[in-house]
Amino acid sequence: MKTTTYGILLSSIITMQQAAFGIPAQSDGSDGAFHPGGNITINLAEEAPDGVLNYTTINIPQNVTVRFSSNPSNTPVFLAATGDVVIEGTINISAFSGLNPGGYSGGAFGTGAQSGTDGFGPGGGEGGDPYGGAGGGAGMAVEGLVATSRTGPNPGAGGLLVPRPDLTSGESGGGGSGGGGGSGTIIFTVDFTGGAGGTGAGALQISTPATLEVSGQLLATGGKAGYSAGNAFGAGGPGGGGAGGTIELYAETLVITSNAVISAKGGDAGSLPTEHYLNSTGANGSMGYLTLIANEYQISPLADIHDIALAPAPFHLTMAFATTNEYQLQYSDCLLSNDWQNIGLPHVPGSGETNMSFTDLSTAGTTNRFYRLLMDPAE
Repeated sequence: MKTTTYGILLSSIITMQQAAFGIPAQSDGSDGAFHPGGNITINLAEEAPDGVLNYTTINIPQNVTVRFSSNPSNTPVFLAATGDVVIEGTINISAFSGLNPGGYSGGAFGTGAQSGTDGFGPGGGEGGDPYGGAGGGAGMAVEGLVATSRTGPNPGAGGLLVPRPDLTSGESGGGGSGGGGGSGTIIFTVDFTGGAGGTGAGALQISTPATLEVSGQLLATGGKAGYSAGNAFGAGGPGGGGAGGTIELYAETLVITSNAVISAKGGDAGSLPTEHYLNSTGANGSMGYLTLIANEYQISPLADIHDIALAPAPFHLTMAFATTNEYQLQYSDCLLSNDWQNIGLPHVPGSGETNMSFTDLSTAGTTNRFYRLLMDPAE
């Protein structure tokens, strides 16, 4: 079968603007193997005051969820291993109360004709003004949002964009929290308090010099903000949503299968007491960050990686094609070596398809990368 290189090189040199990446946590194996047989919450204050858990191997089976309670320093959690890491179950550092290591508590609601307080942490949303101003959503990978409905005249501003945290440098890496809503109109001495801001999600780093395989879930979802108090005559301002957290994966070989789910969705804004909980002000928190660093990547294009910003950003290619051919995108970091690696699986267009897309998630730590597209006649 004849193979054609389409366009010789799709891109001559792709230059990545990289942030500096620190050295990940390196396990000394002192905590042994971590193979939980059921749901577990690890108390970091007792087990890892510095946040670092030193395992030999990690194997989280299906239907098992691992969570972490924060230590006094509110560090991220570092799952470091000397051998293989297999995650078929769930690691959840979402914004549950006290189970979001590195995350921040929500801004307080306003009461007694007072503003809500600003959210805590980097990117914290602004508190809403008195008489119904809704709190702003927390910022992280993007800016937090401002309430567009169900608010008084002066809603709090959304939090600022936060550059990708470097967990190895001592940054908490967790999501900032949403601003609290301001108090509402006082009717017959009744004080309509605002809603509390949503809590920020935590931060997680998993590192190994061996293989890291994810076929389960890694979740770092920001907290939903609180209801305000009120009735048909008036109400306080709902709170702003908390930001998603940070997830870092370091390995020699990184495998993310088609069943994997990785998300750091921002938390929803609060709502009024007279409405359904889903009818929020729209001042949601920002999504968080995902960093993937390995020497070899095996990432299924069917993996569910959503509401999370890859840092650095991946390379995307979309182009038209002929329906009689099979296509394979490849990359090389050095043309002199003639070492080309496949990105994803070969693609044969289906009936009615007019465009195809490829995504390279393995750009972390790369300053130059070359791409080519191989075209074979379909059998």
